[in-house]
Amino acid sequence: MKLLCTTIFTLAITTASFADIYQYEDCDGDGTLLLTELDAELYVDLSGLYLGCASLRGAILAYANLNDADVTYAILNGADLTNADLTGADLTGAFLPAANLNSAYLTNAYLFGADLFGADLANADLVGADLSNANLFYADLILANLSSANLNGADLSNANLTGAALFGADLFGAIEWQTATWAGATYNDSTIFPDGMNPENYGMIYDDGIGTGACCVTSGCELLTSEQCANLGGTWTEAGSCDDCVVPPETCDADLDGDGEVKVADLLLLIGAWGVCP
Repeated sequence: MKLLCTTIFTLAITTASFADIYQYEDCDGDGTLLLTELDAELYVDLSGLYLGCASLRGAILAYANLNDADVTYAILNGADLTNADLTGADLTGAFLPAANLNSAYLTNAYLFGADLFGADLANADLVGADLSNANLFYADLILANLSSANLNGADLSNANLTGAALFGADLFGAIEWQTATWAGATYNDSTIFPDGMNPENYGMIYDDGIGTGACCVTSGCELLTSEQCANLGGTWTEAGSCDDCVVPPETCDADLDGDGEVKVADLLLLIGAWGVCP
C-alpha cells in the first residue's frame, strides 16, 4: 500500500502542470487518498470531489468550481475562494479563519460548525445555507444574501451583517447577536429572530417584497408600488427611474381627444355622441 501511495503521489506530481492537483496521505484513515489543490488554475473544476481534511492554507481557489464537493473539516484558513462556486458543498467543521469568500456562491451549502472567524463573506450568496453552530466571530457578511439560511446557534460576535438579506432566515438560538452590526439588513415576516431581538432597534429594514418603481403622473414622478400608481392613474415601470419619466401633458375637460388642444375635432366628437347616454 505504501508503494502504491508513493507511485500515485509521484504520478500526481509529474502531471501537476496540467491542473496543479496533488495527492496526499490518507488523513482520515478510511483508505482513500484525499485530493487537495494548491495554486489552482483559474476556474479549476473540483466539483463533487473529496477534499475532506485537506490542508489548503492560503490556497488560491478563486473562481474554482467546488459544486457539491466534500470539504468536511478541511483546513482553509486564509484561502482565496473569491467568486468560487460552493453550491451544495459540504463544509461541515471546515477551518476557514480569514478565508476570502467574497462573492462566493454558497447556495444550500453545509457549514455546520464551520470556523469562519474573520472570514470575508461580503456579497456571498448563502441562500438556504446551513450555518448552524458556525463560528462567525468578526466575520464580514456585508450585503451577503442569507435568505432562508439557518444560523441557529451560530456565534455572531462582532459579525458585520450590514445590508445583508435575511428574508426567511432562521436566527433563533444565535449567540452574541447583540454585538453584531445589523444596519440596513433586510427582513420579512418569515425571518426568525433570537428571543429579545427587535430588528428596528438595530437599524434593520422591513421589506414585504412588494417593489417600488417609477410612477409617472401629471404632476411629476413618484417612487410607488404598481398598485399605488394605478390608483393615481399613472404609468408605472418596475425598474424605472424618475429621471426617465416623461410626464404626460396637462389636459382640460374639453380636450376630448387628449391631444392637448381644444379644436374642431373635439366638437365633432361631442356632436357624434349627442343624445341620450347609453
